[in-house]
Amino acid sequence: MKELELRMKVVTPLFMGGADNTQAELRPSSIKGLLRFWWRAIQPPEVIKSVAVKEQDNQAKGDKDIPEIVKKESKIFGGAGKDQGQSRVHIRIVKLQDPSIEAYRGKRDQVGITYLGYGVADSKSNRKAIMPGYEFEVQISLRDLTPSEEEEVMDALWCMTHLGGMGSRSRRGFGSVVATRDIYKSKDELVQAIKVKLDRIRQRSQDQGGLPDYTAITKNTRVYILEPENSWEKALNKVGVLLSQYRLGTRGQPAQIVRPQDFITETQEVKAFASRGECPQNPPPRALFGLPHNYFFKDTRQNVQTEAELQGTKITRRASPLFIHIHQLASDQYVPVISFIPAKFLPKDSQLVLESNGRNCNTPLPPSYKPILDFLRKMPNSEVVL
Repeated sequence: MKELELRMKVVTPLFMGGADNTQAELRPSSIKGLLRFWWRAIQPPEVIKSVAVKEQDNQAKGDKDIPEIVKKESKIFGGAGKDQGQSRVHIRIVKLQDPSIEAYRGKRDQVGITYLGYGVADSKSNRKAIMPGYEFEVQISLRDLTPSEEEEVMDALWCMTHLGGMGSRSRRGFGSVVATRDIYKSKDELVQAIKVKLDRIRQRSQDQGGLPDYTAITKNTRVYILEPENSWEKALNKVGVLLSQYRLGTRGQPAQIVRPQDFITETQEVKAFASRGECPQNPPPRALFGLPHNYFFKDTRQNVQTEAELQGTKITRRASPLFIHIHQLASDQYVPVISFIPAKFLPKDSQLVLESNGRNCNTPLPPSYKPILDFLRKMPNSEVVL
């Protein structure tokens, strides 16, 4: 059995809890679920694609053979299926101090934070968060795993603490945590660490550049790093302002990034649908940032919700392919890390569905991730890692 002890630090407000979401607590089961997600993300995408094809073939033939990659995942993390035993990854959390827990709300002048924290950190929310600065220890026991399997689990943990986060709105920069051993001296050290690790992960793959069926690190993955700020709030707010201005316009703020004309046209067409039932001529490009995507028009007090549908079955959620992480440096500087980890947006033959006032309208899917790539390229003072 291999045992590891890692001291961790909360960098941005962390919204994690049990059934009572008015409370905040670190949960080993949630952390294990995140490790499982990132473990899948570092598997070679051609292997995952072959799994999807084999699963379809098995269903067609009535064959109940389990693909090898599924067996491997179940061996490491456990499963409820036949011959899938208990997890060989055991996580224990040790409190090193009492956390500061409060209902965090972004300040009025932090429009970027309140935008990114919609639903958990806006003025209407009472969600409790574990506040930045809290340190805790994660004890990980790896039982009966091969050295390569142990390495994959540790790579998954590394991805979680360099590209992602924990808890609600973690893809939007909340719940960023860092292992204290990975608090680098400078932005350049962080850049080098990310480049070396992700290059090594991608070298495991024979990927030819296509999009995988679900989130996985491939040749299409892109990582951008912005200049450090002297507080996590400034770092997170900066990313939120850029993203909100790109998607919604400046709304009276000093312009830092230009909103695309396609997004302006999209707003006009969706408003026409809400008012007169006219179906948009073009697929709404902002849906690529995640579903459901909602619109609200103040002047007419009308709402429009965008979801998806496949052969009559609703698809109510598609998580964003953008991951925002705030990484603390030794100099108490905070670096925004923005990762684009694309997969197929939705299954083949899916359509977007706009709903408003009892009306429905179907449109094709946006043709590519170009709007997101344009956002990344237009971010000022950014450095491309991959």
